Amino acid sequence: MKRRLVLSPAASDALAATATVLRRTITDTILDLVADPEPIGARPYGSIPGAMEITGDAYRIVYTHGADHVSVWIIQPNT
Repeated sequence: MKRRLVLSPAASDALAATATVLRRTITDTILDLVADPEPIGARPYGSIPGAMEITGDAYRIVYTHGADHVSVWIIQPNT
């Protein structure tokens, strides 16, 4: 079953304001979450069920996931 991808308005705005090369990297990471919502390096975020965080050298992504969706809530470029 393929998961639906949802970006919050704040995440969408942050992604649009990010430099092109970093935006591509973040987009690739987000698209990979649809296939594997708990990749190596992702860690639970707080005590929220299904909430995860990915922190890289250049960005941070906070999202939730379930059997049918991945919802990205925060995209924070570290520039």
